[in-house]
Amino acid sequence: MTEREAVNRKIADIEKQIQALELEFERLPSYVPNPVGQRYNQLSETIEITKEIVDCLVDSVIIYSADRIEIRLKTTDELYVNNTTKL
Repeated sequence: MTEREAVNRKIADIEKQIQALELEFERLPSYVPNPVGQRYNQLSETIEITKEIVDCLVDSVIIYSADRIEIRLKTTDELYVNNTTKL
């Protein structure tokens, strides 16, 4: 077997592995981190903010001054939580 044939065989093997992984990925259930995240996905195509969206996503609004506000959302930062809860 030539070096080119060996490389082509490796490429074919890797392509088969990719196809198997893609099939496995398609069979996995969709991950939705929380109900608010699920609702956000439904509202993500919205162009304007409605009361329904505010009620769903906003926990509180703190006004510090005319040019500074803080909007706290009803979500958790999964990356922060996951990184701080590792043993």
